Amino acid sequence: MSVRFLLKKWISIKAEQCKNVAPLYSYALDRKLTIVEKLRIKFHLLTCNACTNYITNLSFIHNVFQTQENQIQAEKLHITLSDEAKERLKKKTETQPMNLE
Repeated sequence: MSVRFLLKKWISIKAEQCKNVAPLYSYALDRKLTIVEKLRIKFHLLTCNACTNYITNLSFIHNVFQTQENQIQAEKLHITLSDEAKERLKKKTETQPMNLE
């Protein structure tokens, strides 16, 4: 057996299980991880292709939602009333007395 194979096998035995490391992937999208948390992830990913794929998919989904949120916010900033709507509101406010109670 090659040294590389033996090293990878040893790391897979010593690394944490997926269920213990997976929450850190989500945390990394929301906050800055500590050095220990980053090392836990890197150590685990050396031998776990499933989690590597999971992180790729999670990042993609996060980026899609972030892009959508940014587009929605940009559209909200550019929404204006038509001249007709402004005129209707102006007439309504002029004809109805304000109730300050």
